[in-house]
This record gives sequence, C-alpha cells and structure tokens, in this order.
Amino acid sequence: MDTRRRESYAFETTSTVYTLTTKAVEEALEILEEIWGGNASFTQLTRHVNGMLKSAVKIRKSHFLAGVMSALA
Repeated sequence: MDTRRRESYAFETTSTVYTLTTKAVEEALEILEEIWGGNASFTQLTRHVNGMLKSAVKIRKSHFLAGVMSALA
C-alpha cells in the first residue's frame, strides 16, 4: 500500500472515530441535562444510553461506559 492510500485510510478512520465520539458526547450531555433538570424519564434515559452504547461499540470504546452504566444502575 502506498503512502497516499495509508494516509487517506488513516484520515478516514480518524474522521469516523471523531464523528462517532462527538455524537456520543452530545448524547451524554443530553442525558446529564435531563437528569439535572429533573425531566428525565426511565424511557428517555434508556434511549440515550442505548445510543451511547451503540456509538461506543462502533468505535471500540464501550469499556469506557462502565462508569456511566454503573451510575445509572
């Protein structure tokens, strides 16, 4: 594989991880805002946590959600 293809692959991979990570952070902030405001129902929290977990699995960082999962349990 030539240098240009490697760099393109690395850029695409990094861009994808950044996009998915940004989405996960935005979802986490939504959860925190709902909890802080006292407006979060169990169904809403479940929906957000599932979304965060899917995003984390895509970027192979699901192990970082252990603290969030235990806090919500």
